[in-house]
Amino acid sequence: MSEYLKPFSGDVLFVSHDRDELSKLCSSVCVLDHGKSEPVRAFQDFLLHPVTTAGAKLAGYRNISEGTVQNGVFHSDSWGISVPCTDPQAKAICLSNDHLHSLRNGDTDIAIECSVKCRLEEGDKDVILLHPKHDAQDTILRMNVSKETFFANNQLSVYFTPADAIILTSVSKTGE
Repeated sequence: MSEYLKPFSGDVLFVSHDRDELSKLCSSVCVLDHGKSEPVRAFQDFLLHPVTTAGAKLAGYRNISEGTVQNGVFHSDSWGISVPCTDPQAKAICLSNDHLHSLRNGDTDIAIECSVKCRLEEGDKDVILLHPKHDAQDTILRMNVSKETFFANNQLSVYFTPADAIILTSVSKTGE
């Protein structure tokens, strides 16, 4: 398709749910969610800085938790955490698999207490599926680890820095 579109100089409306396909064919994207559109953005900006849960999911983020902001702090009951937040419109928070760590890196790190559900092999790394201890639902956090990483028991605290958290200002109406 990209070869067919090369000589065309105008804009093209291309609808897809496939991030890899979008990365090959698009320089900018606009997320549509239940009839509402986000502003058109550069593809890389969209990947690194989603603003809605629908955009975050399309960009590949799976660690997403809804919450509320009070007095400059975002509270996620399902993860049992509080994160400094300057956006009073914040509705959710997301983290990439690579931003969760099994070791505390600094004094500002935020801990999520979890139980280990299982370990999945994915190429040169493994993914640990975790259930936050404060969550009554079946929420699963995903954390990338090296093949050599060993966990001695079923309970694990995972950490992230507040700077790694992406604040989302809109929550999709469905689980999709």
